[in-house]
Amino acid sequence: MQALQLLPVVVAGYLLGSIPTGVLLARLFGWPDPRTHGSGHIGGLNSLRGGGLVAGVLVALGDLAKGFAAVWLAEHLSPGPWAIPLGGVAAVIGHNWPVWLGFSGGMGLATAGGAVAERNPLLLLPAIAVWGLARLLIRHSPRATIFTMLTVPALAWALGLEPATFWLATGCAAVIALRHLPDWNRTYE
Repeated sequence: MQALQLLPVVVAGYLLGSIPTGVLLARLFGWPDPRTHGSGHIGGLNSLRGGGLVAGVLVALGDLAKGFAAVWLAEHLSPGPWAIPLGGVAAVIGHNWPVWLGFSGGMGLATAGGAVAERNPLLLLPAIAVWGLARLLIRHSPRATIFTMLTVPALAWALGLEPATFWLATGCAAVIALRHLPDWNRTYE
């Protein structure tokens, strides 16, 4: 019975996450398609590269909103303890592998940030600080991101987050780390 109650949470989270914010806003405002810049992903950084600051900020906010909405919806669709982590992680999976774009999407950072922020935005501050330091020392964005995601469970534990938020943060971090692995040897920065 529990699995059947969680299925709508997972499906809704995935479908929310799979909305290709960067592509849709590019079409709406006449900006270059973010897939034609940088890494070819659909998120805020490539939107910034192609369409400028306003494009980058709006796409990042849209991607944050997807994660936030997925977790909010999970809280209201199912009372079970796994609804929140599964809904949020499903949104990140949807953003990274959206059905609408042939399963080729973004990297999931903003969507995960929105999901975690809905529960406890305080986790974002140390994670951003760790990423900034790792980026400075490692000088390679995908590797710095993977390193940061490996620290997220420890950061969540140190902050004493309640179990649903801990597993949400840990699950999102795992998906993001796996998504960045193919870019481990990427040479442009």
